[in-house]
Amino acid sequence: MARCRRISGDRCRKDHSSRAPQSPSLVSLPVIRIMLSTAFINMARRHISQKQGELSAEVVRQKDDYLAQWLTETFSGENPHFETGPEHWNPHGLSEHMRIALAPMRKGGIESFPEKDRDVLKLVFDLFKDQSALAVEDCLVAGELLEYPEQLPPAVDRFIETWSMLLVGAPVGPELN
Repeated sequence: MARCRRISGDRCRKDHSSRAPQSPSLVSLPVIRIMLSTAFINMARRHISQKQGELSAEVVRQKDDYLAQWLTETFSGENPHFETGPEHWNPHGLSEHMRIALAPMRKGGIESFPEKDRDVLKLVFDLFKDQSALAVEDCLVAGELLEYPEQLPPAVDRFIETWSMLLVGAPVGPELN
């Protein structure tokens, strides 16, 4: 029920704004940035554990594949813990945007894009997973610390920013190639 808010004199303006808590939005750059940064750090921790002999390569691969699957499901609008974007952004608008944004990569390994939106997003998040794994290895070789999502090395920070902007539909340069 709308409450009355006094504005001037005896007039009343109804306040119809929602005070209900909302889930994080999949079109919010800060939300996606935190999500991808956290995913990257978790991947790094797994790869470090593998190098220390605590996890096998197979377990790391399975967990990385699960991450890509979770991201695919989430950005397809199948995760009830996240609000999808307006007007069918998730998955249709996002997959259309990815087809256009990643078209230059067709020369670099992506043969063609699948017909189904969800399949496009699976391809996208497999690419994110693979590029993240390479970036993790580069960081480990360089001796860079990968402990907290808030303290990423500059190159990783740019990588996460590029992917975050791509996932909200913002234009990005050729950084993903």
